[in-house]
Amino acid sequence: MFFYLNRKFLKIFTLLLFFFNLGLGQKIVLSSTIEYKKDLLIEQNITVGTYILGPGDSLNFILYDEPNFSGEYQIINDGTITFPIIGNVSVENLSINQATNKIKNLYSKELLRPDLFLGIAKTRPLKISIVGEVKRPGIYSLGSDDKPRKDNLNSNSNYGLPTVIEALQKAGGITQKANLKEIILLRRLPGKNIAYKKTTLNLAELINDGNQIYNPFLFDGDIIKIKTVENPGSSFASISRNNLTSKNIEVYVVGEVLNPGKITIANGTPMAQAIYQSGGPIPLKGNLANVELVRINKNGSIKKKRYRIDLQKSISEENPILEDKDIIRVIPTKLETASKGLKIIGEPLRDVISVYSIFKIID
Repeated sequence: MFFYLNRKFLKIFTLLLFFFNLGLGQKIVLSSTIEYKKDLLIEQNITVGTYILGPGDSLNFILYDEPNFSGEYQIINDGTITFPIIGNVSVENLSINQATNKIKNLYSKELLRPDLFLGIAKTRPLKISIVGEVKRPGIYSLGSDDKPRKDNLNSNSNYGLPTVIEALQKAGGITQKANLKEIILLRRLPGKNIAYKKTTLNLAELINDGNQIYNPFLFDGDIIKIKTVENPGSSFASISRNNLTSKNIEVYVVGEVLNPGKITIANGTPMAQAIYQSGGPIPLKGNLANVELVRINKNGSIKKKRYRIDLQKSISEENPILEDKDIIRVIPTKLETASKGLKIIGEPLRDVISVYSIFKIID
C-alpha cells in the first residue's frame, strides 16, 4: 500500500513538474512575443502616425441608407462640416476614426441604421515648423497630393504626404553644426488638449545605410528640431555631398591671391582648396601661415579667426570646412607689408625729389 502511494505520488509529482516546465516554456515564449511587439510598436511610433483632421481637408462621406446624402464635404475654417440632417459637426483635431464615431453617434439619434463611411478625399497643405541647425529655420507650408484617393488614411495610408528629408531640403538643408544622430520629431496627438508625442531620428544612419525608417511622412503641425553638435570636426565632410545640404555655396577670397573675389565652391570644401580655386597666394606676397576667416553668425555678429594653413593636412581645425558667404583673407607676408610701408613713406619724398629736379633744370 505504501509503495503504491509512493508510486502515485511520484506520478503526480512528475506531472506537476511537466506542467510547471511547460508553463515556464509558455511564459518564455509569451515574454518573447511581448518584447517583439514592443519593438514593433517603437518602429511604428517612428514611421506611422495618426492623421489629424483640420480646416481645408475634404472628406468622402457615404451614408448607406441615404445615398443622396453621400458626397465630398470640406472642413471649413472653424473646423466644422455641415452634414444633412445633423447639421454642423466639429471634427478639427480628431482622427478619422474619432470623427467617424462622433458622426455615427449623432446620426444614430436620427436614423435607425446609421451605417456610414468617412475617408480622406483631399488633404490640406501641411504647416511644418523647422528649428535649429538648418539654413532657413521657420514655418513651411508643404503640399500633399490633391488627387482623390482610392484608399483612406483610416488604413494607415500616407500616400502623397511629404517626408522629413523633403522638409529639410525646403529649409535650405542642414548646417555644419547639425547633430544628425538626434533629430527630434514632435507630432500632435488627436483631441482637444494640446499634447505631442516625441521620437528621435538618426538621419546619419539614413544617409549612410539608407534606413528609410528614419524618414517618416509628416503631418500638419509637426515640429522638427535639429540639435547642435558640440564638435562637428570633419564629420560634416562625409555627409556634405548629399541631398540634405545645398550642392554649392558662395564664398569671398580676398587679399594676396591671384584672382580675388567671389567664387562658387562645392559644399564641404575646406579653406585651402578655396584659396587655390582663387589662383592661390601671390608668390612672395600671400602668406598661408596667416589666413583670416570672417564669418557672419545667425545673430548678426561677426566672428574672426586666423589660421595657419598646412597643405599636408586634411580637413581639420586648421583647415576648416567653409560655410556660405564666408570671407577668406590671405594676409600679406611681412616682407610684402614692409615693402608697402616703405612705398607709402617714399611717395612724398619722390614728389619732393621730382620738384627739386625741375628747379635744377630751370636754373
